[in-house]
Amino acid sequence: MLGEILSDLLGNVIISSINNSFLALIGFVYLYSRYWQPQRVRAVLVQQYGNRYATAGSSVMNNSMQIIGVLLLLTFWIFILVVVSRHGWS
Repeated sequence: MLGEILSDLLGNVIISSINNSFLALIGFVYLYSRYWQPQRVRAVLVQQYGNRYATAGSSVMNNSMQIIGVLLLLTFWIFILVVVSRHGWS
């Protein structure tokens, strides 16, 4: 029982660390590709993202997933309209 609890806890810590590292990498790349100057990047990081690259990466991923979701919905709606216009409602 104790072994299972420790393995679950250790597994969650490792997964959380990998996730935060991935988001930090995305945030770092995003900020430096958008603002270029290290002083400007540091100012934006402190003002908007609480001095955490992982928060910036999370914001970028969230916005990306929202855009992908909207595009998938639009694609589905267009597909339905095309099918209905070609074959009718019945």
